Amino acid sequence: MNLLLQVVPRVRHELASLLRSPRAIKPDDRRLITELKDRFTHGPREFRHGRRQYIVDCLYCHAVPGTFETSLMLLQELRSDGGGDSLLNLGGGTGQVAPVLLSLGFTVINLDREVDVPDEINMSADLNVPGDLPIARGQFDIVLCQEVIEHVENPWDLLRKARGALRLGGHLVLTTPNIQSIHSKRRFTKTGYFDWFTPDCFAYHVNALPVWEIELIGSRVGFRQIAVFGNGDYYFSRDARPSISDVLRNNEALVFLLQAI
Repeated sequence: MNLLLQVVPRVRHELASLLRSPRAIKPDDRRLITELKDRFTHGPREFRHGRRQYIVDCLYCHAVPGTFETSLMLLQELRSDGGGDSLLNLGGGTGQVAPVLLSLGFTVINLDREVDVPDEINMSADLNVPGDLPIARGQFDIVLCQEVIEHVENPWDLLRKARGALRLGGHLVLTTPNIQSIHSKRRFTKTGYFDWFTPDCFAYHVNALPVWEIELIGSRVGFRQIAVFGNGDYYFSRDARPSISDVLRNNEALVFLLQAI
């Protein structure tokens, strides 16, 4: 009995250490992503899926691995299905990913307050300022809003801006951290903070949005939600579409596909 009391805590400690140590995986990339990696920056980064940390080679982006890859697969599918090729990268920083989007055949406008020197692709606008964007309404077929909504003060205004930029039937690809994952909920239970919304993140992450709230805002401002994907499912669920409960449980970030109605 005494030996068991000594062994059990040690085993628990070893298991906890194992789960904390990132496990390297080799991505089984789709053809599109493989071709993009031949042309654009990529490298190893960590992400969480379910209870474990992983490290994987991914395309350069501020989002966690699998997020940009999933967004790019959706964008390619939309364009192939006749969804149009004019794309607004809303909140796209200084245009770091614009070359990738241009390589897919899109005509791209990148809009962000970080743009210091506007040009034919990059435009300056502060998404925290209420009102219309400095573009024509209904100008775009697709809006990509990747890892932006959690940064802005008013998510309702952001989605109104995105809807105003889209033609009827156009699509919004929106990504954000998943506060409904098992890891995030456990962190909240212990600390009162969701994952990616801890005090050290408050300089840049200020809006923790559950799926229901994005659905609600979208429905009120002129969108219908088509699907929700998880970043890590790009690596772990190639052949089967996971249920929404599994998507929410396991993934660190979510990718929403919405249509303007």
